[in-house]
Amino acid sequence: MSHLSTNNVDIQFLKQAYTEAFNNGDYQLALDITKMMMEAIDNPYISTLVRDQYLCDTYLDISAAYREKYQLTPAIEYADQCEKLAKKLKDQLRIACSLHNRGEIKTKKESFEEALVDYKLSLELKLKLLGDNNLILTDTYDSIGYIYNCQWNHEEALAMYQKSLNLRQNKLGKNNLFVAISYGNIGTIYFKQTRYKEALSMFTQSINIKLDFLGGDHLQVATSYHHIGLVYFYQSLYDDALLMCQKSLHIRLHTLAEKNHLVAQLYNTIGMIYNRQCKLDDALSMHQKSLDIYSDILGDQSYELAATFNNVGTIYDLQTKYTDALEMYYESLEMNTQLLGRNNLTVTTAYTNKGIIYAKQSKYADAVTMFQKSLAIQQNLLGEKNLFVAESFSNIALVYYNQSKYKDALSNYQKSLNIQKSILEEDSLDIARSYNNIGLIYFHQHKHEDALEMYQKSLDIKINLLGENNTEVATLWNNFGLVYRHQFKYEQALVMYHKSLKIQRQLLGDDNLYIARLFNNIGLIYYDQYKYDDALSMYQKSLAINLNMLGDNNLEVARSYNNIGSVYRRQSKFVEALSMYLKSLKMKIDIAGVNHVSIPRLCDNIAIIYRGQKKYTLAGKINKLAAKIRNRLRQGDAVNLTISNNFMKVFSELNQSILQSSDSNASIASIFTNESKKDQVDYIWLISFSRKRFLQYSNAEKDSGDALKSMSVHFTRTVRSIRRSRITEADPARKKTI
Repeated sequence: MSHLSTNNVDIQFLKQAYTEAFNNGDYQLALDITKMMMEAIDNPYISTLVRDQYLCDTYLDISAAYREKYQLTPAIEYADQCEKLAKKLKDQLRIACSLHNRGEIKTKKESFEEALVDYKLSLELKLKLLGDNNLILTDTYDSIGYIYNCQWNHEEALAMYQKSLNLRQNKLGKNNLFVAISYGNIGTIYFKQTRYKEALSMFTQSINIKLDFLGGDHLQVATSYHHIGLVYFYQSLYDDALLMCQKSLHIRLHTLAEKNHLVAQLYNTIGMIYNRQCKLDDALSMHQKSLDIYSDILGDQSYELAATFNNVGTIYDLQTKYTDALEMYYESLEMNTQLLGRNNLTVTTAYTNKGIIYAKQSKYADAVTMFQKSLAIQQNLLGEKNLFVAESFSNIALVYYNQSKYKDALSNYQKSLNIQKSILEEDSLDIARSYNNIGLIYFHQHKHEDALEMYQKSLDIKINLLGENNTEVATLWNNFGLVYRHQFKYEQALVMYHKSLKIQRQLLGDDNLYIARLFNNIGLIYYDQYKYDDALSMYQKSLAINLNMLGDNNLEVARSYNNIGSVYRRQSKFVEALSMYLKSLKMKIDIAGVNHVSIPRLCDNIAIIYRGQKKYTLAGKINKLAAKIRNRLRQGDAVNLTISNNFMKVFSELNQSILQSSDSNASIASIFTNESKKDQVDYIWLISFSRKRFLQYSNAEKDSGDALKSMSVHFTRTVRSIRRSRITEADPARKKTI
């Protein structure tokens, strides 16, 4: 065999090895192989023309490997060399391939319009050279479809993917691996349109072909399992999602080295599933595995690493470790900014997540700033009618919702819904979620019938798409329960809560944050019904789960302490009540600062106890500062430094009063030992509670007759209840006549 033919064989063998490494996601190995290819090409027996052709193709391969590693600077450098050599050769097909690669690089940078220009130029050359019935066109159709997909131009994306599918079926028949790829691409469009049943159909057709040709232990099969797992995840079918992802992970671990980006990708997805199942430690472990792999194979800066930092941030968010969450989101934002620039859709994810944290910290101005930054980028890149834009309007609405600015919240939710309706079909999950959000606004405006109507619309869509046994359906039953509770339809509310509880327990198990919240809500019903022992039992169940899942320094735990304190207060166990309230207050200040939305109401509860102790000055200071905080929060501002310092001074004084008075707790209890003092506490509570109710109703809708009527009914029922209990205690014989 001649030197030339031997060298050609070597180059072809290396080319096959490169392709296998590249398809397996081992881009560093692929780059190592290109070095051997360059050595093989540097052979005096190869003609200049053939050498230039090999060089052009190898530059393209090197560029592609760097591109997939998100090392875009060397990717562009080798792309330039490839294009320069292709033009020197006057090889139109290689020029077309070079243009296609440029489009891929720009796609990585999310410069979608520029990428689209390159893809279309590549397609134009290919059509001119090869006609419209050549399989090489399908790669470009797929890439153009991907751009439209990223731009949320779903119909255009489907048209491109359908062209590719038709060409492949025409040339290769229906039972072919490339046809399976087309089914998968079409499935991704249906997935993004939340048409999950159709997406699942496409992914199933794809995996069936792959199983026929490749068997059950192949990377392409693993990809399909992963896609199916994601569909189940977004349908809230978490056990099914986990099963699919574990199948995919098993194949990838068996086929690849553990330190591979495809393995890391699955660890991330499994972490997201554990997150939704409230298995936060397991979720964090998965994301940490992913971080370790990405750091090892991609270095300190990569898109994948940034995405994983973001996922870790969501775990810290759920754990109310807001400082840690913000740190993760900052890392993600900085990394994406350096890799992709600031005017980029990926960057908007970090802005959005930071905004959500600020909203939870009651830093509403900062939250709106983050959401508006995200919105501006989305509108600039995607236009007004886009689902990302709809999501940003929804996030801004959430800030107004937290500020009790319900009209502004409703306006933004309506904007979001209008965009969704212009893009999606009516029976879409996104639309169902918007109906739910609007229902929450109506609920807080005390427009209970309107709220129920929105919840019913949302429920009908979700049951149709997800079935009855689903966590999102369970959440809606909970929301129905909240409305019925505020309509004083306590038995109906309990039915709704127990429906929700049954589903959540079946899907998530007993030790879960969603279960804890339902126990809390059931406790609120018993509390309203004066069934204090039952309420206490529910609150303690909720507390036990929260402590187990979140630790002893968390806002959910603080809420449980507050609610338990309220039961003790109603039971005239004032020592225990004060202890619970102070635990809750300290925890909330430690975690979220003085300006958390729940602080004023908690202070009111503490002040009631201290008034009972005749510590009127201290109680008055607490009430005064609480009123200032409440007023500032209504205006949308974070509490200023003066208020914060004054609050901490009073809080310190409050603690000192307990420490300095050895008989303080005894004095609290002794004040309320006789019936007249019990009346005093009940009426103090009644006045405080009714005042808060009046403020809620009047602020929600000043001109609402329904709101005033509801307030009047609640006030009257409360007065009658207290009067009834007092008359019964004074004259048990009258019990039957009341």
